[in-house]
Amino acid sequence: MSATISLSQGWGILFRAMTRQKFWDLGVCAEWMYRLNVFARHAGWHPIADEIYEIKNHLIKYLYQHGYAYEVKLHSQKRLCHSCGGDGIYWTGGECYKCDGTGIYAITRLYAFRFDVGGRKYAWHQLAKFIDYDVVCTLSEVESYAGAKGDEEGAIMSYTDAWLGCCVLWLGLRVHGAKPHSRLFDASHNWGVVRLRKVVDGMKKRFLSSAREDDVPF
Repeated sequence: MSATISLSQGWGILFRAMTRQKFWDLGVCAEWMYRLNVFARHAGWHPIADEIYEIKNHLIKYLYQHGYAYEVKLHSQKRLCHSCGGDGIYWTGGECYKCDGTGIYAITRLYAFRFDVGGRKYAWHQLAKFIDYDVVCTLSEVESYAGAKGDEEGAIMSYTDAWLGCCVLWLGLRVHGAKPHSRLFDASHNWGVVRLRKVVDGMKKRFLSSAREDDVPF
């Protein structure tokens, strides 16, 4: 499957996303994010990884601020120095100049969120530097984190399905009041994105007019 999405394919994927949204169910968004997150870890430096992580940031923020989190911890991840292999000794036999002999290139701080969305549990990490809102941890101690392990079940296997998942989340988040800035596709500047957003905002208004006050999620 080609990693490039054409303009016509982009429109097709977008309309498929509209039918997959299931009345803007957040559970659908969360399930797609679970699968996209796995895909992004294996996508390397492909632009879709940036799209996925940007949308993930918005979803985590929305879920946390609307009471879906039942656990939040602060994690610390040590990144081994690739120049010395983590032992602090350079190949010349001297102290590694990149890590000053510590074997640790960098220490990253992450928030570990656990959410309950429609009875299903999801766990995602978010870099602390991307958190621009107040977060209260359920555990005061900082825990060490070794990184994700293994391949989770149900991972997305194609770029087309990954783009579809991005569309589902983009639409769902906008209808629920969040405003992700993802471009969705490289060709999206030719789509008339302003017109597209007006369509989505119209859907949002119809959703509000047909829902009871208690059902409105934003």
